Amino acid sequence: MARDDSILPDPGKYLTNNLKELYADAISQLISDLGREVTLHLPPIESGCPNCKYLSVGGRGLYKYNSSNPFSGPPYNVPFADGQRCPVCRGTHIIHIPRQSTWHATIVKRPRDYDYEFYGVSPENVVLTKFLVEAWDDVNNCIRATIDGLDYERLSEPVKIGLGNNPEDLKFINVFWKRVT
Repeated sequence: MARDDSILPDPGKYLTNNLKELYADAISQLISDLGREVTLHLPPIESGCPNCKYLSVGGRGLYKYNSSNPFSGPPYNVPFADGQRCPVCRGTHIIHIPRQSTWHATIVKRPRDYDYEFYGVSPENVVLTKFLVEAWDDVNNCIRATIDGLDYERLSEPVKIGLGNNPEDLKFINVFWKRVT
């Protein structure tokens, strides 16, 4: 059945730019006022080990402590005797440095708009978060999240949302998460 636009005085004229800005400002303020910190755990960065000396050709460790290590203590500065395997990189001269970022997001526990039975998850283990779109890269690339001290993994892909259909109208991100701890 076709939509009858004749009952509307000006079809398509109600979502003005001012209304879209008011909506975006209001939701942004809600995230700021009511949101909580969400720590997103990102893929680690691979780096050369600062704790041991190595051959520049081939990158193999020399089994010697690097006394000019810029770090002042563990976990990346652990002295060891010459000839021993480096305790930081285990002789590989490669370390993985963890990364994380923290964003504010609103958090809805047991969201109503999720099909728990279909996905086989318990409602008490699911949360829905709403971030500002500026968090897109971190939300899209994260391995897991810490929310209220509990670890979660993504249950859905992040979705950009907003008031309107144009890309510039999509100011927020919704993501469903499942508790893993």
